[in-house]
Amino acid sequence: MQRVMAGRRQRRSLTRHGNVSTLLTTSFFTRWEEERNIDGSKWKCLEHKGPVFAPLYKPLPDHVKFYYDGKPMKLSPNAEEVATFFAKMLDHEYTTKDIFRKNFFMDWRKEMTSEEKAKITELKKCDFREMNKYFKAQLEAKKQISKEEKQVR
Repeated sequence: MQRVMAGRRQRRSLTRHGNVSTLLTTSFFTRWEEERNIDGSKWKCLEHKGPVFAPLYKPLPDHVKFYYDGKPMKLSPNAEEVATFFAKMLDHEYTTKDIFRKNFFMDWRKEMTSEEKAKITELKKCDFREMNKYFKAQLEAKKQISKEEKQVR
């Protein structure tokens, strides 16, 4: 058995794969065991794969409506995007809690236009069911896609 040295503590473990034995060495160290750099720097290198941005919002199709007080209402893109967050969560327990609903409504109002703020004054008059139904249908459609089609996309 050959011993591997790398300057830091090494952990060795022996694993068996059929008749073949392999020596695995895993380098690990803790901050307090690290050698101090003379120049005071803490890092020798940094690897970053870049930021990950959320995809741009795609507006809902025209046949999917938001209703306020029983009447269909067209929302601005920003307000519609935030409304979809709530619509996707309708089946979740959080949407029944008063504090969650209050906080959501306050945050949603920040994204509304002044006209929308004037019209939409209460969350309990908002009807997200049609939006929720649309997102459930989208989810079911994704589940029905075959593995071959998923790999192509």
